[in-house]
Amino acid sequence: MANPDSLRSRFGKSDADRVYQLAHSPTPTQLSLQIKHALEIIELAIVRFGVDGLSISFNGGKDSTVLVHLFAAALYRNSSIPTSSEPEPNLKISGLYIRCQSPFAEVDEFVNHCQTIYNIDLMTVDNSLKNGLGAFLAERPSIKAILIGTRATDPNGGSLTDFDPTDSDWPSIIRVHPILDWGYSHVWEFLQKLEVDWCKLYNSGYTSLGSSFNTFKNPFLETDDGWKAAWELSDGRNERAGRISGSVHSAA
Repeated sequence: MANPDSLRSRFGKSDADRVYQLAHSPTPTQLSLQIKHALEIIELAIVRFGVDGLSISFNGGKDSTVLVHLFAAALYRNSSIPTSSEPEPNLKISGLYIRCQSPFAEVDEFVNHCQTIYNIDLMTVDNSLKNGLGAFLAERPSIKAILIGTRATDPNGGSLTDFDPTDSDWPSIIRVHPILDWGYSHVWEFLQKLEVDWCKLYNSGYTSLGSSFNTFKNPFLETDDGWKAAWELSDGRNERAGRISGSVHSAA
């Protein structure tokens, strides 16, 4: 299990190898099959749009953390990278961070940390999803597709497919959803098994992160002594029990 208070160094070849080894395990598990499928979607996106045409929506939540780790692994396997274990300084990930209203300081801190780990060239926008995406594409016109960590159980996630164009009244881009079929428990199994850093708020009762206005600790994790960690939630259907519905977008 990764310790968010003892943070990792830059993502490198050995990290990518661990992801692919798990995906192609000789004794497949549900998680390994889902990793394999997610990598196949990302690799297809790399072929279709090129490394320079592909970006990621990253907001520091658990789902986008899974996704950026997968994306970095796929880039290492599908780019001309030296076989050294050292990270490649020129392997940059183009990213968009649309900050919600009143974000948690811990989330912003973790986003900044991940910029270093994964070498993310991150554009941060304080705006609506639509306007933020428009500003991103105006500044980076080569981007044709964006990886998004939405899962089918998320609000509005049930009708999505692996590749979806934006609606006609939105900025034009292809949305790519590699972890659409992942469950809550798979997210935490992945993060722990591969020792991926996550936002430290998940260690103390939070299971879904958004604005500090509408995000609270999950009542299903409360104990007499305090709060359990997010991965101890027994029923993933209660993932958003600490959230109050509103217009601000989620970090998941």
